[in-house]
Amino acid sequence: MDSEKKSEFAEAAEPLMKWLEENCHPHTEAMVGCTHARLVEDVLMFKTEKYIECCSGTKADVKVWGFPCKEEEEIVEFSTAQETHRLGQKYKCGGEIGTLDEIYEDEIHLYLDVTDDDSQGVAMSRDDFERDWERCDREE
Repeated sequence: MDSEKKSEFAEAAEPLMKWLEENCHPHTEAMVGCTHARLVEDVLMFKTEKYIECCSGTKADVKVWGFPCKEEEEIVEFSTAQETHRLGQKYKCGGEIGTLDEIYEDEIHLYLDVTDDDSQGVAMSRDDFERDWERCDREE
């Protein structure tokens, strides 16, 4: 694909990306074809890379089929000057309550408790998390 087509694609995609940001939660995607457009969202995800063979069965710092084969250590907690945050802890911000679901080097994912049978996730930077969310499951 030449650079002109790449530029046209980016120009066409940006309005839809903006619309998604303004109208949907972070786990919503648009899938567009020549005759249709679909709005989809994740309901459940389980991720594993244990069946991806790399470099004769070893995990190496290469990519196969677009997937990284380097085993990454799962981050289960991170500390700030104020406290240590761990997976599974509950936090509140305004009227929302969320459970700390995933921790990455530069991002936090909370699973929001919307109703008893429905919830959704939200992703944010660690700085935004520290500024806006207060732990609410402390044992007294």
